[in-house]
Amino acid sequence: MAGTKKATAAPDVRATLHNVEILGGRHLKRRILETMIDGSFEKPEIDAGLGCIKPGDRVIEMGAGSGTVGAILTKNIPDVQIMSFEANPNLLPAINELYAHNGLTDRNTVQNKAVVAGKDAPKTIDFFVRKNFLGSRVFAENNEPDVEEVKVKTIQYEKLRKDFRHNVLMMDIEGAELDFLRGADLSDVDLVIIELHRKVYHRPGMQECKRAFADQGFILDEAHSKRSVFTYKKQNRIDAE
Repeated sequence: MAGTKKATAAPDVRATLHNVEILGGRHLKRRILETMIDGSFEKPEIDAGLGCIKPGDRVIEMGAGSGTVGAILTKNIPDVQIMSFEANPNLLPAINELYAHNGLTDRNTVQNKAVVAGKDAPKTIDFFVRKNFLGSRVFAENNEPDVEEVKVKTIQYEKLRKDFRHNVLMMDIEGAELDFLRGADLSDVDLVIIELHRKVYHRPGMQECKRAFADQGFILDEAHSKRSVFTYKKQNRIDAE
């Protein structure tokens, strides 16, 4: 019949986590959805973000993953602005859909780029996409099956410092953190929440990461650091709390 409107399919909401409705998708395997339902998904990172990021903060998120962490922070912290970056191109449609469904697109955006620092940083990186998006990273194991290698454009952190002035960094980039820290000027940043992978860095790499933060004036916030997630603050932020 002319003029009849087609019914719109209801959103495929699989879980609600910190007021964010999580939509189903091929990237969310059953095990991951179960952790979202029981509240354990990325809990140390989410707890640190909700506990330390303040209203009005401007955040660079490196490694958006499913988009869930950034969405939760944007949804629950007034006036926060987050610019997210995700190297896995397969995740961008789902992340944008999640932001749109939860009404966050005015305060949270995502780009398919990798953030790099230093004069010799490459214009593209090799990124290895796995079936489990949480395992995708910038290196591959020997003879690893079912891995797709893609070229990802990079963006210089120095450019970001000018284009999107921010005071908070959140980093979960699966072993690429140390290369970034070696070249990044964090003088504008007073809070960093970072996941560091001991199995990637081992003791020498972990110690170098800690020295990199100390050299730029950061102090470890032990109260908001748990397991592999570390929270670093500058003294001015600590004094303001």
